Amino acid sequence: MIADAVAALFTLFLVEPFEARTREALAAARAPEAVIRDVAACAARAAPALAERAVADPAGAAATVVRLWMGTRDATSLLDEVDPGCAAALAAARRHLGAGEPT
Repeated sequence: MIADAVAALFTLFLVEPFEARTREALAAARAPEAVIRDVAACAARAAPALAERAVADPAGAAATVVRLWMGTRDATSLLDEVDPGCAAALAAARRHLGAGEPT
């Protein structure tokens, strides 16, 4: 139950904003819809794993959130770390965005 609540908070405050910013940037870069969908799916898959981490280590999760908001940690590296299956989708997004990160 706590993990569900934490997952909902991660989705609301981290996953959805990341997904929205990335979708807008990729659309502006005229990336294929498949790339946009893959990145969104990756972010959605990561939410439960992020929640599990947060329940296991609340202080670490809080520190990660602060680093993300401050810009000292990027969301793509976190997604790569949580779900290595995201690497291909994030690499495709990076190609369409140039050298920048989809954050």
